[in-house]
Amino acid sequence: ELGCFLSRERVPVEILPVKTSVMLVLVGILWHMLMFSYCLILNFLLGVNAAETQSPSRFIFVTAATIGVATILLPIVNYLGMSLLDDMEQLPAQVQRFRIEESKCTCCSNNHIHPQTGQTLMCDRELVYHALAIMYLGDLGV
Repeated sequence: ELGCFLSRERVPVEILPVKTSVMLVLVGILWHMLMFSYCLILNFLLGVNAAETQSPSRFIFVTAATIGVATILLPIVNYLGMSLLDDMEQLPAQVQRFRIEESKCTCCSNNHIHPQTGQTLMCDRELVYHALAIMYLGDLGV
């Protein structure tokens, strides 16, 4: 699929792993939890009182409590994020090492026989090679 896309588009492409979205969701959850805890502390533990809204002691308490929640949540999110970043760091090397000749296909793994019906299967590898030749070599008679 990537080869097909790259053969059609002649612009620089930046490839990001799917796990990038997981990391963004984790950060979003962190911020939502921090905001939820801030609102919880502000409204339910301290009560809503217009006279105290500007009080320095209230500000210090809310700030300290929110920082306390952040010190619990941040290490967890950082730990999960670091493992995702490690996977993303490996992506350029994986793409560089990729060899289509070493890829596996279902048909070859099953000796070109459908495991349930017993019918003979066409070789996927030959179809992929033919499609790649058409995409990259054009009409050179391949």
